[in-house]
Amino acid sequence: LGTQTSEATSAAFNAALPKSNTEGGVCIPTPDGRAIMKIPPATQGGQRFKLKGKGFVSPKGGQGHLFVDVQVAVPTELDERAKKALGELETAYKENPRKKALAL
Repeated sequence: LGTQTSEATSAAFNAALPKSNTEGGVCIPTPDGRAIMKIPPATQGGQRFKLKGKGFVSPKGGQGHLFVDVQVAVPTELDERAKKALGELETAYKENPRKKALAL
């Protein structure tokens, strides 16, 4: 697990690019074991999700929350099939992820 404040715990979760764009559940380690967290479709890197009552016990009593920060893992080694698939994805991409930065 990652960092802990008095009432909340945060952890990072590395999601593969396909997992971040398809709905599915992932197993997240918690102080009490593991929890299944649903990843909504089109989840972006940097998004934060709250798992209520899955953090450490609060000094004030009760169970704290676990905040999970999603980090999208981009593959570093691709075979020809994967390169072709990413090329097809790029041509299907309708959004410009740098649009906000270019507007500055």
